[in-house]
Amino acid sequence: MNSGKTTTGGTLAQALSRAGCRVAVVKITGTAVGKDGRFFMSCGASPVFDFTTCGFLSTYMPSEAEL
Repeated sequence: MNSGKTTTGGTLAQALSRAGCRVAVVKITGTAVGKDGRFFMSCGASPVFDFTTCGFLSTYMPSEAEL
């Protein structure tokens, strides 16, 4: 769903980073898209993690045991 969630998170990360805060981003759902992580890093977040860090290409229909 394209509603601006990533853009809003990146904007918030950028504002906090510019204010001198250390910012980390964790994206827990979705489909693997490398551009999201790169976007968050360009906004000043570090570290940046997502579900692919745990070996998932998508969070669509995983079993409860997998989660």
